[in-house]
Amino acid sequence: MKHVPIITSVISGLQIPKKEFEDIINYRLKNEKYKLPTGSVATGLLLRDFEPITTNSAYATLKGNIQIKISNSKYVPITEKKVPVKASFIVTCIKNKSDRYQIGVCSSLS
Repeated sequence: MKHVPIITSVISGLQIPKKEFEDIINYRLKNEKYKLPTGSVATGLLLRDFEPITTNSAYATLKGNIQIKISNSKYVPITEKKVPVKASFIVTCIKNKSDRYQIGVCSSLS
């Protein structure tokens, strides 16, 4: 009986450079042309126990490798493949009471 190859795991080798994204966002906001007007929200509209936060996003394309492990139908490893990938990400940084924006959400656009 022939064994059917099965992908048993996919490991991403893409590393999100968190500190660099945070530095880019924080540097960008020091520059006057990127400052957005800030409005105030009526306190009656805010829910109790919530606080407003400020967000700013950056877009980047990252390159790296994905490692794919392939096994037979009895889960005996057959081979491993490294596949080069290029994926786009949107990274949203959040600032509440601190002075610096910090990464809050990172999503792949692929």
